[in-house]
Amino acid sequence: MEAYALIIAAAAAFGGYNVGLGGDSKNAGFAGSILAAFAFAIPMGFWLASNLLAYAFKGGASGFKPGQVREVVGPLLFGAAVWLCAIAVGFIVRTRGKR
Repeated sequence: MEAYALIIAAAAAFGGYNVGLGGDSKNAGFAGSILAAFAFAIPMGFWLASNLLAYAFKGGASGFKPGQVREVVGPLLFGAAVWLCAIAVGFIVRTRGKR
């Protein structure tokens, strides 16, 4: 789980920083941001699909547990926070460099 969170954080930090820098590096920033989103969405999509299939085949009995949902929300909020902070840092570096 820690390696997964580090992958999301690294891609989000790279993407957010380059988006904050703007200019030519903005495209690389969007690519990094999309990579971070895919690193989160693809495994979580498989998790959601497997739980929905289990829900359908169990006759409506829920396959979700509250602990599992908290495990999903944690990396999502962590990646979003890293991305927003990296955008702020990139923006500060960009505006300070114009002086």
